[in-house]
Amino acid sequence: MGTQYTHYKPKRTYRSKYQEFMAAEWRYQRQEINITGETVVPPMPSKPLQEPNDAQYHNYRLECEERVDALYKELNDF
Repeated sequence: MGTQYTHYKPKRTYRSKYQEFMAAEWRYQRQEINITGETVVPPMPSKPLQEPNDAQYHNYRLECEERVDALYKELNDF
């Protein structure tokens, strides 16, 4: 894989872990994407993902919430 994944090495010494955390490079958004010759690109999936059915998902959530409410009601009856 080469140098695709390198560990973070601080450019200076810090007096505390908090200072190191506040100066960490991963906290700041980068605008560019660097792709090198060594970058491993995964192959395309053989079968595309299906789009979710929002209406079916919404109905399933409502059914789950009704079952949870029924269980809470049953527990409160004891």
